[in-house]
Amino acid sequence: MLIIRRTQLTALRRPIREPFVDVLLPIVERRFPGDSATLGPHGMRRVLDLAVERAAAHGLDDGNSVARYVGLVLTFGCGFDEDPLLPWAHESLQASVGQPPPARVGALYEAATPYLRRVAGGRGEHFRRALVRIRREPFTHYEMAAAEATTRGQELLAAIYPAKAAELADRELQMLLARAKAVASEGRLAVPAGTLVTAALMLLLGSSFHRDPLYPWATEAFALDLSDPLAKARTLHERAIDALESRLRHNRESE
Repeated sequence: MLIIRRTQLTALRRPIREPFVDVLLPIVERRFPGDSATLGPHGMRRVLDLAVERAAAHGLDDGNSVARYVGLVLTFGCGFDEDPLLPWAHESLQASVGQPPPARVGALYEAATPYLRRVAGGRGEHFRRALVRIRREPFTHYEMAAAEATTRGQELLAAIYPAKAAELADRELQMLLARAKAVASEGRLAVPAGTLVTAALMLLLGSSFHRDPLYPWATEAFALDLSDPLAKARTLHERAIDALESRLRHNRESE
């Protein structure tokens, strides 16, 4: 959890966003060293700027509430509040409309904490294992699974991140694949393997990972001007592997 001291709280109440980010950046760098090292100060500022903007859109305008919301963003992704894979977030925000900011963000944490324990593990071990699994999954496995029945794709997703897949019913996994297909089509990698790689990264990083400033490598991969959708899907996979390897390395170094 990110905590803001009283002296910092004064800075967070200024009517412009930049002081929020100035205060939060060093705190985030200490609390999330892996992401901070991977993104660098400029990249993390982009994430924090968007996080503060989204917090304000939910009526979170006091220092500690903003900081706690930022912690959720760095855990679940910038679009966690509207991610269909995280229905508890939207439901909590809807149920707490009209309540003061501390109560709203407190309700979010009450919903997020048990979910995070189930899908990430008490010390993040489930998530780290999922990172390792997706790194080790060669692109040919996505091609093979995509060429078989739809259930084979669902089985591959469940094998990569079993703890999170267990939170989803078969219908929800099918919806994830349908959403991934639409995103892959928009990104011009609309081949079965491209859909499956996109779905795996959605399961791991969030449904809007492809436009999330937490993952600039994904945005860049989707923006590549490649005429061959299979080559573009393979490039997305390669860049994901490189980025996730870097994240694991920085996390190990900070432990």
